[in-house]
Amino acid sequence: MAKNKKKHKSALNFRGKKILPQTRIQLNELVDQVLQKCTTFAPQNPKQECEEYREIYKILQKICVIEKEYMLPLPVRQNHWEGFLAWCKQHGTQSDKVTIQPLDKEEYGIVAKSELKEGEVFLTVPRDLIISSTTAKKSKLGPLLEKDAILQEMPNVVLALHLLLEYFDPESFWQPYLSILPAEYNTPLYFTCEELEELQGSPALEETVKTCRNIARQYAHFYKTFQSNPAAKSLLLKDFFTYDFYRWAVSTVMTRQNSVPTPDGASRIQALIPLWDMCNHVNGIVSTDFNVEKNQLECFAMKNVNAGEQVCIFYGVRSNAEFFIHNGFVCLENPHDSIVLKLGMSKSDPLFTQKSQLCKQLGLPVTGKFHLHAGHEPVEKRLLAYLRVQVIKDDDILKINEEQNFDWLLNEDIQSTDHLTQDALVFLKTRITLLLRAYPTTLEDDEKLLQNEELSSRRHLAIMLRLTEKRILSSAFQYLINISQS
Repeated sequence: MAKNKKKHKSALNFRGKKILPQTRIQLNELVDQVLQKCTTFAPQNPKQECEEYREIYKILQKICVIEKEYMLPLPVRQNHWEGFLAWCKQHGTQSDKVTIQPLDKEEYGIVAKSELKEGEVFLTVPRDLIISSTTAKKSKLGPLLEKDAILQEMPNVVLALHLLLEYFDPESFWQPYLSILPAEYNTPLYFTCEELEELQGSPALEETVKTCRNIARQYAHFYKTFQSNPAAKSLLLKDFFTYDFYRWAVSTVMTRQNSVPTPDGASRIQALIPLWDMCNHVNGIVSTDFNVEKNQLECFAMKNVNAGEQVCIFYGVRSNAEFFIHNGFVCLENPHDSIVLKLGMSKSDPLFTQKSQLCKQLGLPVTGKFHLHAGHEPVEKRLLAYLRVQVIKDDDILKINEEQNFDWLLNEDIQSTDHLTQDALVFLKTRITLLLRAYPTTLEDDEKLLQNEELSSRRHLAIMLRLTEKRILSSAFQYLINISQS
């Protein structure tokens, strides 16, 4: 069914007003400060990154105070579920066996109305309901997409601006969907600096702050674009683009986006999928597919589900740091969890050149990110190989060069008794010890803190993340101890 055949009156109340010239001047100055700080500062370490973001955050708060008076209202989702479900059904969605119900803490989810069998299709969503980078090109945003270099390289940003443009249009086909989106999220973009400080010591803090800084830079870039670019003159975004709205749109995309095939199935595009995106995450297997012949997304039950039970899907193999940054939640029992180790060869090392050459031979970075994993085998094979190179001595390098034998450095046997493996594991135990000491609290402290019902939801999330990281580190350390004693 074509989208343009019938318009849907918005249930939202748009009463925004344009910014006065004098206020615009003040706002322009603050936006320039954000852009300058985001583009000229090159932090040398996570501490500097956090300190600089704190300054950016202060400016953003001033911007939000000014923009608040001119804000359009964000969704009040609890008022629009009936209209949304009717809209979905009218346009071809099949969802008779499930519905949307409120869960704990003002969250919502998909719940079975009748018994579902494992493998049974419980939801289909036609392509016509999906918001994607393709629909963005066909929208009023199209001319700007052809000229803006950032948009050409970042489909997720395209989706965010497309979402805003549709939200600002009371006659948009997607208003029933837009009206049931959350008004705010638990992504890091909504954390105060004080709440982010709960991540002190966490390897995820640097990536979290970088994400916040990048979104601030994007806001400043597009604010200026909408004020000056001829291709943006006809867009409502010129008058109503604010930081709060942008972080809302970005968070919507971060937490809900997925990829779907193009109509010919030749490639994949980023998309927002109404109704399907109400499914919450649970560990399992991917149970969603796109039927190109029927031109619809199809979602299957991962297991048998009784009437009244929540129907969840598996979001994919991701660490808790990824869930935290991009989805705004943490899964305490995540079998795919891991923690990042940033390792590098010191240039002051007399063997730096030789070690760098060995890394190249083995397909390893000289400086890069490695992972310790949750579960029974925490040390990935590429990490073990890298650590062997890290601790290698002159005699070993001579032997390797003489024999031209690099394969033994890739030996996956972590219980090998050769001195390189043993030295590598000692190095790793030391690194884990240092990482655990970097946290201001212990694992036991965090477990007690999580029992505090007065914690804000975002502090709770941050503590959950660092707790899962400490579990991995502690488990990996014990694993290495057991190996050394075996």
